[in-house]
Amino acid sequence: MRKKKIVWWAGILAAILFCSPPLMAGAPITAGQTAPDFTLKDAQGTPFVLSALKNHQMAVLYFFNAGSRPSQEGLTYLNNLKKKYFDSNLVVWAVTMSPADKVTRYVKQTTPAFPVLLDGGTVSDLYGARTILPSFASSARIGR
Repeated sequence: MRKKKIVWWAGILAAILFCSPPLMAGAPITAGQTAPDFTLKDAQGTPFVLSALKNHQMAVLYFFNAGSRPSQEGLTYLNNLKKKYFDSNLVVWAVTMSPADKVTRYVKQTTPAFPVLLDGGTVSDLYGARTILPSFASSARIGR
């Protein structure tokens, strides 16, 4: 009986830890806070630095899973939005922890109007975007 209780509690604890943001990620970003800077590369190795966008009015970070249908639908919507407002000051970056081969395949199939960046998890943790995907982060305050 005691062994069953221990296994049950261990299962509950594992579920809580699995569904929670990493403990080392720090406090979540709040409205009005300056967006934390980062540098990520796309599948071709081109670096993208968030602080380079400080003169743009709006930046959208879209955290997604390349194998997820809801994530792909969101990417399609953002791609259409970016193409519609191509001459605006809108910047969209897609950020994923998906394997590079899946990302490369996706980019070849869809040719998005924005960069798709590879994240080892650090940026997703920083923005609290690991547990529920897709996730959005928008900012009008970058590196001020």
